[in-house]
Amino acid sequence: MDNYRRVLVTLWFFFAAAVTVLSLLPASVVPHLLGGGTLEHFSAYLALALIPVVAIRRVYSVFVAVIAVACLGVLLEILQLAIPGRASEWADIAMNSVGMAAGVLAGLSLRLGCNRRMSRGCSDA
Repeated sequence: MDNYRRVLVTLWFFFAAAVTVLSLLPASVVPHLLGGGTLEHFSAYLALALIPVVAIRRVYSVFVAVIAVACLGVLLEILQLAIPGRASEWADIAMNSVGMAAGVLAGLSLRLGCNRRMSRGCSDA
């Protein structure tokens, strides 16, 4: 695995851990980084889907990673039922899904762009 891919996969694991921790903290102690839940859900799951699409070469492994992110999102919403001040909401699951779809599309676009540059022989790819 190339160094940059290794760094991205490591970043992905740390980011997934951060999303997990922030999702399971009581609502009173969670910082709202982007001003509200909807944008935070969208942004977090966009990144969680984008990174493996860009970093992992094998399509099957990318598929497994994205399915794992989807399962994580649903699991965290269910677990929030037991957290003080938290609620499990269908709107959050929907925004997770929209963010993931955007992340996958952005990642595929980046992969396609990189593949095109490499096929033209560009040294910066």
